[in-house]
Amino acid sequence: MRKNVLLGTMLAVSVLSSSFAYASDQSSEAQFGFINIREEGINLKASQEAYDMSGESLGILKISPTQIQKIQKETMDEGASDIAQKILSELQSVEEAHRKSDWATAEKIMRVIYTRHPDLPVFGKWVAIYQNRNREYKDSLATIASLREAFPLDKNIQNSFLFDYYILDNVRGMKDYRTADTILQTMKEKVGVMKNEKTTNNGTISMIMKNKELMQTLLAYQELMLYKDATGEIKKDSLDKLWNMIPKNKQRTLDHYAGFDLSELGYIYGITYARKDVLTAYVRQKEYSYDGETINKIRTAKKVIYDEN
Repeated sequence: MRKNVLLGTMLAVSVLSSSFAYASDQSSEAQFGFINIREEGINLKASQEAYDMSGESLGILKISPTQIQKIQKETMDEGASDIAQKILSELQSVEEAHRKSDWATAEKIMRVIYTRHPDLPVFGKWVAIYQNRNREYKDSLATIASLREAFPLDKNIQNSFLFDYYILDNVRGMKDYRTADTILQTMKEKVGVMKNEKTTNNGTISMIMKNKELMQTLLAYQELMLYKDATGEIKKDSLDKLWNMIPKNKQRTLDHYAGFDLSELGYIYGITYARKDVLTAYVRQKEYSYDGETINKIRTAKKVIYDEN
């Protein structure tokens, strides 16, 4: 029975993990061979080896009750179906919060799910992502570290563009700009030697992580943000180049761009060029954001939108 229940849960996650349709501390040490980031209680390592895109990724969640029910009828016993349905019900609440960019609610629910199913790393991955989006950078690093310790033989955890990306974003958020730049340059080198495979844009993380051009766009965003954070300035030529890398039909939906949150790019571009349409999209995307920094940005954006002095 335990085997069948576990099989049912894994089958549910395998379907759920195809896509989420929208979807410096001076004591830090950084060195290469591996990137070692040491904070209190944290020891993170990211490989310098080239990304291996041949396998399946951890996935961005996709809620698909029809598919789940079909699988349950064909392959699961009653006990396994009950567990899968419970996971599905909880993930639907996560999906709703995710669509609203209500990261605090999404993190809270996902943390409960992962606590119940620590053997399924896809849930831990999303805990780390939602911690990042809630600006809980050190907690996000700790979650990634625990996943890499728990699954030492899983290449998609040990040497994943996705995990490296969030490590970079977390370290940049902690204002350790030197370490962030080191991670960024290594990631650019690793992506640079990849073959640019032709993939169908089906909204899954597997497609995203095999798309060299998209990965380079994500790193160009990190480079722009790292320079801004470190210097307080924006390079307009870099901003324009990056903006043109984003398809026009995606330039107003940057909160869920290919499963990543690049909404700050929309804010920067909108403020720099007084683009009311882009800033209006930013304000709508941040409706459920309550941190002081975002609230101040919303106020600034509204002044431009409504032509206030």
